[in-house]
Amino acid sequence: MHTRSAGSTEVVSLVRRARIAQKAFEESTQREVDIAVAAAAWHCYKDDTARELCSLAVEETGLGDISDSYGRLRKRILGTLRDLVDAVTVGIAYEDAARGIRKLAKPVGVIAGITPATAPAAAVVVNALSSLKTRNAIILCPNPRAVRTVSKAVEIVRGALQEVGAPLDLVQCVNFPTRAISEELMAEADLIIASGGASTVRRAYRSGKPALGAGVGNSVVVVDETANPDSAASMIIEGKAFDHGTSCSSESCVLIADSVWNSLIRGLVGNGGYLCSGPETERLRRTVWPDGRSLAREVVGKSAKQIADRAGIEIPPTTRALLTIPEMIHGDPLGGEKLSPILALWKFERFDQAIAMAQRLVASSGAGHSCAIHSNARERVETLARAANVSRVLVNQSTGMGNSGNYDNGLPFSVTLSCGTWGGSSTTDNINWRHLLNYTWVSEKIPRNEPRPEDLFSEYWSVHRSASSS
Repeated sequence: MHTRSAGSTEVVSLVRRARIAQKAFEESTQREVDIAVAAAAWHCYKDDTARELCSLAVEETGLGDISDSYGRLRKRILGTLRDLVDAVTVGIAYEDAARGIRKLAKPVGVIAGITPATAPAAAVVVNALSSLKTRNAIILCPNPRAVRTVSKAVEIVRGALQEVGAPLDLVQCVNFPTRAISEELMAEADLIIASGGASTVRRAYRSGKPALGAGVGNSVVVVDETANPDSAASMIIEGKAFDHGTSCSSESCVLIADSVWNSLIRGLVGNGGYLCSGPETERLRRTVWPDGRSLAREVVGKSAKQIADRAGIEIPPTTRALLTIPEMIHGDPLGGEKLSPILALWKFERFDQAIAMAQRLVASSGAGHSCAIHSNARERVETLARAANVSRVLVNQSTGMGNSGNYDNGLPFSVTLSCGTWGGSSTTDNINWRHLLNYTWVSEKIPRNEPRPEDLFSEYWSVHRSASSS
């Protein structure tokens, strides 16, 4: 006789409770939904709560910086709420009278939220807010390194739901996450949001259920001769050093025009960068990638000083990021995602060289993710955007601070950045509330609008006249 494992029993119970809660919440009005969203956001945004969550996250995972994590959590809560506040997710969400079309917004059901060890509190809150806004239930499955943080964040959100009379089981958490349990949860859910390592995202896409996955990051930055080197240097270090480089969006590889090379290096050093010598770069490489390929877990999310100490490199106490100048060699891990405050720098003479270098770096690591360009030449921006197979190109901005949405750009706030088919994803979007809805299309009859062949084929016929005889 077959019996369920303990993990299987937990998943079945969570999903059953989630479906009951979701069905009840589905009958809510837009106002009731919005109040529940605001309550959840406020309870997590409050100063003492946000500090508690971020302190717990850094203590539990050993990743990142408490102050940076606190700032990111509050910014993402506020930014996500800004994006949600006027969104219509109940009833008629869109209407085109001329075409006789109406779209009715409906929830997808139960969402499996697979969350990473990096920024776990933000992943819970942002996904929970979007799920609540769309009248879905969400079950969070944390990385085993962040169970206490995710459980605490879920507890806070559930307290907010209780305050406003919404079903508590709209937001739940797996208590003892394993790979088997996460796979079972994904198989039982109606939709999956997967953030974390590449293997986690691949399992989500293999689950047989619709999945929205994040992609591997390796943000490539181009600084051309028209850029303001001081401003560019400040933004690059800010994005690279923030939360010890744990974000997939943090600046990773920087391509610098020969004419501004010296001034940009001075700016990077002036903002807290330490330029490693050749021997120091080799020691750093051996420390961060002991086998020449795999990133050492011990350096992920650690400060520049912690990494330098491990590598035997003496640096000033004010150092925020480690700068390296490697050769452009295929497969060099310095040209890939680093998840730490380490930057790789290369020089170019002509802009077409920068484009070729960016394409090469993106293709080898971080396909589909993001680039940035610091330039005052609009045609350069268009050239990079056309040439690079990435989902985001940030202009005179920090990728680390802006990819996931910021107050000074129009990207949706998100914790899951998809990378299109280049990165094995189903979309190139910042995953947000729009992806968590089904729509029913209502089509009314309208006056007949049948086109004439000559209206549609005339330009083609004018070039290939023989076709018109058919």
